Amino acid sequence: MVNTVAGEYFDGLAYRGYVRDIQGTITTFDAGVNTIVSSINDGGTTTGYFANAGGVLHSFWRDSHGTITTTARDRTGVIIEEAFMRDKGRASLDPQTVIKSAWEGGVAD
Repeated sequence: MVNTVAGEYFDGLAYRGYVRDIQGTITTFDAGVNTIVSSINDGGTTTGYFANAGGVLHSFWRDSHGTITTTARDRTGVIIEEAFMRDKGRASLDPQTVIKSAWEGGVAD
């Protein structure tokens, strides 16, 4: 979605994600506790991470219709997992850009 912005804000209790469209409409969302948005592409898909109840960070992506998909698998020892979209050197990400997920620490699948 061209001219759409995504990010997060703190409401006094937790971080929440948001998408703001060209008309100024703001849609908030929670992928989990403390949702952090890391990217948005021209198709309106956002990616980022959130904490589970135990404080472990997991990745998510949210499509332009608001459907949130997570990779919340509790791997032993994982301390952070984040989804991101690969930037191909353009000012904005391509709608077909591949969503990747990375994690740090823990046991491999």
